[in-house]
Amino acid sequence: MAYATLLMAEEITHSFTVDLGAMSYAFHDEDSYLRKMLSLVRRTKRHPNEYIEEWSLENGLSAKTLRNGMIELEKHIMKTLATPIKERGSKQEY
Repeated sequence: MAYATLLMAEEITHSFTVDLGAMSYAFHDEDSYLRKMLSLVRRTKRHPNEYIEEWSLENGLSAKTLRNGMIELEKHIMKTLATPIKERGSKQEY
């Protein structure tokens, strides 16, 4: 389920996948990493235009599309965090 978060991010924009992947080294467990992901998702959801400008995505991504993607990522991360680790399995649908 946690890996599916990266796949979902990639569907929105590669730059967000890069952001999520780059911060993975700093965490020793999946839940800590997911909580940090959630923080970044929520910040991006609140300020989509800032994210778009920071990555120069104005020509390929609208604020509405980015915000809607962040809403879906937020739901998925919350669901993942609520699922016991041993039940998260790699084959669940996102």
